[in-house]
Amino acid sequence: MKRLFISLLLFSSIILSGFAQAKKELVLKVTLDKKNYSSLDQNTKAFVSSAYMKCLQDLTMIPEISVRTPDTDNELREIQKQSQIEAATGLGSEDAAYAADKGSRADLVMNISLNNAGNGNYQIVCTLSEIETMKLIITENSERLPIAEVTKDQIIDGLVYNVLSALNKRGYISAISADVTNQLLHLDSSEESFRKYVQEYTRQREEAERELAALRSDAKTEEERMQAEAQALALQLKIEMAEKNRQIAEENLRRQQGAASTNQKRQKEMEQMQNAQREQFLKDIQAIEEARTAIRKETLTSLPLKKRIELIESARGNLTRLENQLAESIAQSNAFYDEKMNAEIDEVNAEPWRKADLSNGEPTARALSFRSQKISKIRDNYGAQKKTAENQLRNAARTTIDGYKSQIQSNISDMEKTTYVFRSIDLTDDFLSLEVSEFDGNRMVWDVYSDFNLNTIQKIDVRKVVLPKTAISYEAMAGGKPDLSTESGYQKYQDTVDMADLYFRTSVPYLYSQIAIKVRYNSTMDIYEVNPISFQIFKTQDNKKPIISYSEKNFEAARKVQAESVTAAASYNSDSTESSNTSSTSNSYKKSLSVILKQDAREGIFTDISYLNGPFYKGTDITFSILGGGKNFFAGLDAGFGMASVSSDYSVPSYNKEFYIYSADFVLGYSLTIGAFKPYVAVGIGGYSAGTKKDIEENEVFGLHLEGMTGIDLCFNILSLGFVYKIKYLHGAGYVDNIGGSIGLIW
Repeated sequence: MKRLFISLLLFSSIILSGFAQAKKELVLKVTLDKKNYSSLDQNTKAFVSSAYMKCLQDLTMIPEISVRTPDTDNELREIQKQSQIEAATGLGSEDAAYAADKGSRADLVMNISLNNAGNGNYQIVCTLSEIETMKLIITENSERLPIAEVTKDQIIDGLVYNVLSALNKRGYISAISADVTNQLLHLDSSEESFRKYVQEYTRQREEAERELAALRSDAKTEEERMQAEAQALALQLKIEMAEKNRQIAEENLRRQQGAASTNQKRQKEMEQMQNAQREQFLKDIQAIEEARTAIRKETLTSLPLKKRIELIESARGNLTRLENQLAESIAQSNAFYDEKMNAEIDEVNAEPWRKADLSNGEPTARALSFRSQKISKIRDNYGAQKKTAENQLRNAARTTIDGYKSQIQSNISDMEKTTYVFRSIDLTDDFLSLEVSEFDGNRMVWDVYSDFNLNTIQKIDVRKVVLPKTAISYEAMAGGKPDLSTESGYQKYQDTVDMADLYFRTSVPYLYSQIAIKVRYNSTMDIYEVNPISFQIFKTQDNKKPIISYSEKNFEAARKVQAESVTAAASYNSDSTESSNTSSTSNSYKKSLSVILKQDAREGIFTDISYLNGPFYKGTDITFSILGGGKNFFAGLDAGFGMASVSSDYSVPSYNKEFYIYSADFVLGYSLTIGAFKPYVAVGIGGYSAGTKKDIEENEVFGLHLEGMTGIDLCFNILSLGFVYKIKYLHGAGYVDNIGGSIGLIW
């Protein structure tokens, strides 16, 4: 029995390995209907291109399918073109010339076209044909919808699923897995499923990267090399699409986790309601959901920003690969002709000299000249062939390269002309979110926070976007002020807060935020810069009038103040905020402007260390100051101690003799605050004592001391560092200027 069991295991493994070896990859070439596509306007082309990219993304989910695109063929054609040139000139083989055809040969062609269905509706049609006979085997159509609707991801997913099902029925591919079915038909949106998809697409990408590395490491014949190039391009596409699918799964997972947390909290609070309250609550929620659905049905007139940038970056990636392939083909062509040229030159140099070429056993100058001319002709001949071959390669690629450049520029132009609007109400684009905090009983408000996150869009720069933190008052939510003077009034106030708080915790948004932006491509930095235009917060059921309005001119101010001041800047321009909110937010806005323009004088304890650099004195000076003030003016006292040498023109005959200067002054000054910098000017008046130790002890040199100074401090919280210049006049003892630095403890 044991032997029989082992035999069955061996037999099973042989059968399974046979199936594994027999499994054939379906090579599917996916194209856009060129004639149909070229007649479309730029905006419609962008929608169709986005749908095309989504089709590629869906098709690469099937391991058995290897997708080829016109971009693949364009790159392979550059390799093939050189092989054909070489074959035509007798420098290469016919097999090598058509190796690219074999490398890019597909089993089926899938053509995607957009049909005008009338009444502003369109239909996407997918047709699949056999590559050899062009016999039509599959036709699948989408629903008839407006262009922005018919090219949405969910519509494309369903269409591709129908195509895959038809391929399965005809035996081209195996049965579609449950995971792929769930994703294309959007059947399972559980948190666990999305976590599994993230892991799966990470695995697929890593596996494709390993295959690509192994493919490139093997030495190939010409034909095999062409086939390997085609496989490599298909693997690169699979890697890109797996990464996109992984990002989508991560976004869905994050969204699902947030929704689950909200629903759990809402369910817990609903359990504490009375039946009548619960029924009214559910009725209101249904009304809000209907309003939300109506808002989401607003016409989409332009391609979403993320898809637009994906099209630009995809075209730029294809252009870069094609230009690199062209450069490589030219380099290989030049190397090929150089090898042939050097071989011919070696043959000429190896030819024996004839008798007429020699004199005393050495070649004559005439013979050397003729041989040199022959070699020059060979060089010129191959140089001309290299130039011709290069021109042919460039001409063959020019149309495609120019097409990519035109496509990139057109998409950038359309992107920069478009105003993009994002709403927190639409969870299909997880870019803008709005969160309401717990009720603050002291201030009687709910703080409202909004976050604008475009991290899933490549090369995006949102540093100019600072969103407000604002608040909605009890009065705005309840429609009136609370009666807190009686027990019944206070209880009603408590009940209203609890109920309002519950509305804010629903998965259906009671409030939603909306931001409008413009995007500009910065070619120097290779980034997409976001410039905010407006920000608004609406009630979902009454979205005609914003409760908060934040205009373009407020964003610059908001970027300069702390996060808590941003709310005020946004609320100041709101002409629809409830009366109780209007006054406080307007005052807050003025306060935020005062923060921007706030001036505080140079105040603190400072130590200046400077170099005495006058005509009579050389040395070091240390000055201690204590200063205070108001808005810009400051005043205080300083005391200085200098260690110097004095010139021979003075009473002390040598620079090397120790000379001391003591001073004390009353100081008056003026300063400005510019961000962290504080420039200032000041004057001082007081007394001094100077001379040698003996002079000072005997009070022989003393008198009036005057000083003028200017400088600038860089402030860090309670610490400042700065530069200072002073000129001091010692009545009866001349003047000296000081140049040095300052350190201070400020308040």
